[in-house]
Amino acid sequence: MTVRTSCFVLALTGACGFQVSASGGGGSDGGPDSSIDSAIDASIDTPVETGDVDLIPASEETFATGSWTVDDVTIDTSALTSTVTLPANVTLTVGIQTSGTAVAILRVNDFKLNSGMTMRVIGQRPLVILAGHDVTVDGAIDISARGRVPGAGGLAPATGPGKGGDGVHNGTSDESGGGGGGFGSVGGSGGPADTAAGGAPGASYAIAFLAGGSGGGGPAQGIGCENVGGGGGGAILIYAKHKATIQGTINAGGGGGEAGVVCTSPSNHGAGAGGGAGGTIHIQTPDLNGGGVLAANGGGGGGPSCTSGAISAGEDGKASTTLTAFGGIGNGCGPGGGNGAVGTMAAGSALTAGFNGAGGGGGAGRIKIHAPGTISVMSSPPAVIVTP
Repeated sequence: MTVRTSCFVLALTGACGFQVSASGGGGSDGGPDSSIDSAIDASIDTPVETGDVDLIPASEETFATGSWTVDDVTIDTSALTSTVTLPANVTLTVGIQTSGTAVAILRVNDFKLNSGMTMRVIGQRPLVILAGHDVTVDGAIDISARGRVPGAGGLAPATGPGKGGDGVHNGTSDESGGGGGGFGSVGGSGGPADTAAGGAPGASYAIAFLAGGSGGGGPAQGIGCENVGGGGGGAILIYAKHKATIQGTINAGGGGGEAGVVCTSPSNHGAGAGGGAGGTIHIQTPDLNGGGVLAANGGGGGGPSCTSGAISAGEDGKASTTLTAFGGIGNGCGPGGGNGAVGTMAAGSALTAGFNGAGGGGGAGRIKIHAPGTISVMSSPPAVIVTP
């Protein structure tokens, strides 16, 4: 195959030094954090048989005979439920990926999401769509985080290998902001306060399996009335055996960090929290068409609180190749939060504050396209493209 590569692709063959375990859990059988961390840290005892689909063992490479054309729907990868009854011979079941960690697998022959409609994906497990023929996305697949709530397969605030660091508490109005979560790129640093260093930015890292982004850090914890960082964007793999057409959007953005809170018991004015990192979008097909958008952008950092002034949380990562998730405003409370990463633009770090600090922006996620020919689908961050 020909590879236009980054460390993410090399990780699929173990070249980045990350190995994955053949055991693990996830989903409703256990939270994703421990299984993801253990899969990164552990080594493979017995090689897993691989087949045609990236990241999925050959034993899972089966397809359903039914087809599904759908309007608005919500898929829960933990409960394995759909708000719309699945057609005959279309299935949603739990499976494993080559790392041994759990995924939810939607098996169809043809799948189509109609224009103007949204498939919202929630839950602890990543989603895999295995289509024996075509996949058409004319609407929006939304696997993004919403504030502190991760996308499907994403990581909770202040968790994951690229988690943003928490801030420091030095006084009622002397707190530093949380760092943004990292994944495909580093998060932004939390804003320093008068005497308190800002929360550390989340690191970038490569993995060899399907997982979402890391969560943003919060301000100092354990002092009451804590706000938290944004959750990590979710993870999705779409395999179309014949053809995939993407005219709509697929969004795996990170969540915005929460704004600082004013507490009365104990009396405290809090700092802003960091944005979550974007998640993973992985498309594999022998024929990819359309000019839609794949986005795994970072969430914005939250603004700080003080005795006066309007403040706000950071925005969630957007389904765009150019529009950033803005950090929350600080107004009279100090500088606002850092913006989330978008395109090739890095996550923003929060500026030094005279009072409380704001949260750093979340880093970008990872996008991979495994398809031949000219790719007209747009992506943010830029996709790693592998041609057979």
